[in-house]
Amino acid sequence: TRVPREEKAMQFVERFLQGENKHGKTFLDILKYFIWDDSWAPWEKIWECTDINSKWKYPGIDKSTLGELIGLARPDEYPVRNNRVSRALYALGFNVDCN
Repeated sequence: TRVPREEKAMQFVERFLQGENKHGKTFLDILKYFIWDDSWAPWEKIWECTDINSKWKYPGIDKSTLGELIGLARPDEYPVRNNRVSRALYALGFNVDCN
């Protein structure tokens, strides 16, 4: 059966916003650390946030996604590289073109 886009988006949001990684960190904890914690440069933290054994690794999130998200959150400091995460942003409730 075909699942409507809106239903898929809500399932995606629920999975990412309600789940935790194996260290008890939520997706929002990881984004807060990666995007807003200035104790390390993002290009250094990106490896920590994608290392399978790190407490900051969240399943399904990779370097490209983190790079895109920091570019969207802090465009003056880290310009957006491209639009590869439009579907993820749509699933999180942002009004973006997914076509």
